[in-house]
Formats: sequence, structure tokens, C-alpha cells
Amino acid sequence: MVRKLERKSNKQKLLNITEAAKHCGVSPQTFWRWRKRNKNLQDIELTAGGVVQFRAEDLDKFLKNK
Repeated sequence: MVRKLERKSNKQKLLNITEAAKHCGVSPQTFWRWRKRNKNLQDIELTAGGVVQFRAEDLDKFLKNK
């Protein structure tokens, strides 16, 4: 039960651009290009105080549909 909670909390974790790129297995530069070119990726970004972040679970869904 504890492992499931840990996994779920990791999916809810907010990732900055560098962490999101690492999560997707690409360089930060590639992630920036993806972000500029792909509306679906723009739709899942969260912005607070000018800082762009992504949920790991949203990135997983994006990659699955890419």
C-alpha cells in the first residue's frame, strides 16, 4: 500500500522544464521545441508566478499519445 501511495505522489509531483525533459528522456532544448510546436503539451503546462511546470502523469499521457 505504501508503494502505491509513493508512486501516485510521484505522478502528482510538479516538474520544471529541465526535470520534465529528463522525465521524457530528451534534452531540455528538445523539450522546448516540443513545447513550442505541440498544442497538447502547451495545454498541460501549469504556470505560477512565471514558472512553467508539468505533472509527471500529464507528461506520461502526452508521451503515450505522441
